Amino acid sequence: MSFDLEIEKMIVKTLSNLVRDRLVGQTIADTLGSVTVTSEIAYCLWEYGEKNIAKSAIDRILEYQISSGEDSGAFLGFGLKQASTWATINALRFSLAVDPFLLLDHRIELCVRWLSKIQKNGGWGLVKESSPRCFYTAHCLLALLQTYQSLQTIKQSKLNSFQVKKLMDLESTLTKSIKKARVFLLKRRTGSLPLWSKDMNSSNVCVLSTLIGLLALIKYGSCFKPVLKREDIEKVYFDYIKPALIAFKDFKLGEAWPRIEETMPVFSIHFHTPASLFMVLELGVDPWDDLCLEMFAWLQNNYVREGQYVGWKGTPSNSPEKILLWATAYGLVSLIQLRKVLENKSRDEILDKIFTPPTAERINSNVYRERIEKCEEKIRNVVKTKNRLKILVVILIAILLVTYLNFLWVGWLWIVSNWQFMAPLFAFLSAASILYTYLRKRKKEARSKSRSRYLT
Repeated sequence: MSFDLEIEKMIVKTLSNLVRDRLVGQTIADTLGSVTVTSEIAYCLWEYGEKNIAKSAIDRILEYQISSGEDSGAFLGFGLKQASTWATINALRFSLAVDPFLLLDHRIELCVRWLSKIQKNGGWGLVKESSPRCFYTAHCLLALLQTYQSLQTIKQSKLNSFQVKKLMDLESTLTKSIKKARVFLLKRRTGSLPLWSKDMNSSNVCVLSTLIGLLALIKYGSCFKPVLKREDIEKVYFDYIKPALIAFKDFKLGEAWPRIEETMPVFSIHFHTPASLFMVLELGVDPWDDLCLEMFAWLQNNYVREGQYVGWKGTPSNSPEKILLWATAYGLVSLIQLRKVLENKSRDEILDKIFTPPTAERINSNVYRERIEKCEEKIRNVVKTKNRLKILVVILIAILLVTYLNFLWVGWLWIVSNWQFMAPLFAFLSAASILYTYLRKRKKEARSKSRSRYLT
């Protein structure tokens, strides 16, 4: 899969310029800043490699934390005048994804304690007064698990006694909230399979809630004890998630975000396609799967320009061609994740998939053939160069050996009686052997690098 690198760089430039000195909103024109959107942009820039900009954006976000009162540690929601669970979840999760050692900052500790304090029956809603919902609970569980992983990382470093005591106390609170959230999600399944509805009053399956619920419990299993069976995860993906999303692959503006049941509330698929691709890849789905290819094709065909900026569009009712910044952030991080997955696959496995007929219909295989041929040519050139060099070294050794022996040739008795003069010869042969070993190692490294980079 090949995305236009120039467009990708323009998207990175767009996001970098926007968060350089302020919080951004849902769109470029928004004057009201959003903690959630800015956090998501900071995370994607961190993943891309713009680490300084990401850190400064996170520092700016933490300045907007509520510092006093009963909601101390929380953040205000976008357009809200009250503490928002959703904004606090994202600020916590993406701050620690950028820098795990921020957990030593008292502001991050306040975040964790506020979320633990407002937990209702193991779950969370949009704001602290809301009824718990699986969607927000799964997101909060991911944020708390990110906190738990950061805590384990920090414990490996040198800490003073005050920091150790502080982290031990926080770990106890954190673990209790995580276990409660796990129980909440397992109890709220719509059946025996890990499927979740939009809210507690519905038995219909919600694709987004199911995706994020799966990710949360899978991550829980990596930190504690697994609670989901691999065969159940695969069944949910192939029997529920994939059919629902593939059915909407030819969507247009205004069409509904797919749900298993028609009675579910509607959302635009344009809002969620970039984030869905990221979540599907996080589940471990093969990037050559039909669904991944469809969503990648959407990213290729639906970026828009808004003045000097480039990003992916949303569907505000009055301006369908406006850039939606959080969708743009997830689109970029999806490309990064896709690249990581492809780079980790073996070369032969990818080649087999590229040239299968179903895949050839969906991707521009000529581009890949050209790249593969270039890499094969590079490998052949390296091999030829190394072979010529080895022949040259052998000839040079033979010439030097003959010359050396001519100088020393005065009879075998002289050689035996003056063996110390043969030491330079043995030293030379040793050096030649070391050089040959080094060249073989460089040859293997060059071939390995050529194979791992041919899709980048």
